[in-house]
Amino acid sequence: MNTSKHPDLGTALEQSRSGLRDNHRRSLTRLLFLVTGSALVVFSCLQFFNGYPWVALVELLASGLLFYGVFCLKTTAHLQQWIYAYLVSLFSFFIVILLLPEASIAAFVWVLMMPVLAYLLLGKHEGMILSVPFMLVGGVVYYFFLGDVGSAHRMIDLLNMVLCGALMQVFMHMYEVRREEAEQRLFDMAQTDALTGLANRSNFQSTLARTIAECERSGTDFALVIMDIDHFKLVNDTLGHDAGDYVLRSIGQCLTERLRTTDFVGRLGGEEF
Repeated sequence: MNTSKHPDLGTALEQSRSGLRDNHRRSLTRLLFLVTGSALVVFSCLQFFNGYPWVALVELLASGLLFYGVFCLKTTAHLQQWIYAYLVSLFSFFIVILLLPEASIAAFVWVLMMPVLAYLLLGKHEGMILSVPFMLVGGVVYYFFLGDVGSAHRMIDLLNMVLCGALMQVFMHMYEVRREEAEQRLFDMAQTDALTGLANRSNFQSTLARTIAECERSGTDFALVIMDIDHFKLVNDTLGHDAGDYVLRSIGQCLTERLRTTDFVGRLGGEEF
């Protein structure tokens, strides 16, 4: 049995609940590190000529760490920790830039990127937990940046930022919820026999390979039973395929009802279970 052709889709599904799957998150994070590091080099030069040498030094050091991270992310087993370190540092950097006395109002657009990056790299739950506090802090900073919001013009500016940020947060959350639901349905379809509702051949093979590996590690035994329905072809030939399908569904239901919760049953194909 060639198990390499039957990857464990359950692992892939669990990874996708943290946003993208690990291989995609790794590639995207490396790209973000490279782009952010390059941008910080440019901004470091601008901050130096703008009279903020300490900010320029911090940005230059951060860019060096990001370039180092591009290489580390190729093989690191701590991808989640790297992502958290990156996002927390990046979001904190956004807030610090907004607090500078000569900060441009255009810099506040980076606050709107927070939910996009957080949900994309961390998924629905962790993305929300990380992005919401930083978004709130960014909103408070923007409020004080505007100064007197008693005028209609300033109030419009404030509402534009608040509503846009809130909608961005809601849309990203809804997108992640729908994506997870769609991926769960695709996962179920890929792992389930359409006729009987039992595990299909691919699911059976990956489960068998995992069970063999677990038993080899623990030194325990397991039982494998292959069942073939006798004279099933006669049922199809005399009563038709609809009757044969009914028989297969009934047998699948019977097996499901009578096996223990720790047992696993699947349809290998045809009348084999």
